[in-house]
Amino acid sequence: MITTILGGLLLLGKAIILFIVSIFESLRNEGFGLISLLIFLLTGLLIFEGYKEIKNKISSGKYTKGDESERWFIKLADFFAVVVGAVVTFYLNNHVGLGAVVAAGIVGILGYVVAPKYEVPIYCGSFVGMSSASVYDLEHLLIASVLAGIIFVITKRIFKGVGGKLGTVALIGGVLTAVITGREFTKSSLPGREVGLLIIIFAVIGILATYTLNVRYGKSPVLSSATVGLTGGLVLPEIFPEIGPILALVVICASFAGMSSKERLPNEFYAIIAGIFCGIIFIFSAPYFGGAGGKLGTIAFGAVIAVVALKRFGTLVKK
Repeated sequence: MITTILGGLLLLGKAIILFIVSIFESLRNEGFGLISLLIFLLTGLLIFEGYKEIKNKISSGKYTKGDESERWFIKLADFFAVVVGAVVTFYLNNHVGLGAVVAAGIVGILGYVVAPKYEVPIYCGSFVGMSSASVYDLEHLLIASVLAGIIFVITKRIFKGVGGKLGTVALIGGVLTAVITGREFTKSSLPGREVGLLIIIFAVIGILATYTLNVRYGKSPVLSSATVGLTGGLVLPEIFPEIGPILALVVICASFAGMSSKERLPNEFYAIIAGIFCGIIFIFSAPYFGGAGGKLGTIAFGAVIAVVALKRFGTLVKK
């Protein structure tokens, strides 16, 4: 129980950090206006709902005997599945040259087909493997995947059904590795307004496509996200030669939010709102944690939790 709660705090803390730096970036580029106010509000909602979820986990005590005594070899298998997913994706991404989005999509689909019992930890590992070789070599990638594997195991029963959780696990592993080994992240500039609008549009498309497959058609969340991400990674660079790779990143980012359960995002309206939030945070977090796998999932994780909080407050339409 204690390790689960600590893991939950790590997940929440990483998302909060990403949202806070997005506030600073919006203030630096846009001044104090609607965008910075919105991101500030989203951060507050994230903190509120995340704290409530962890508090409820502590107070409920709904830990079954099976939860406590899950066999060690199941945990070990999950751990190794994360590591394998990371290494294979990293190789396809950086050494075969498929790129992060296509590589993660392929590994996610392969995990679903070849080892469906472990598709979730494999897909989690694929987010570690989306890291750039300009930031991590194989040795550092292995460290990041080991850390992510540990965090995956201890956070398995908290924030269930929240899309983006797997990516947040991956980002924690990547950031801790960078801190330990002294690696520096890459930096990107904010996109222009026209590109920013396209980012939000494709974020909505990405989450709706994944949500439809996941919730409406009952497909595996991993298969749904990986299929949408792979499609975006293959098609968008052909349609938009200059900005296609960025839009592909946005689509797979939003697809992670679309992995959420129906309990978290009850219908398409909530999904659209989460997609818009993903797009906004994607834009204003651009200069931070570049090259680290899992950042996109962390964006989705925070966006979904913010929407869950809004739903709790009753400010959105009823189901």
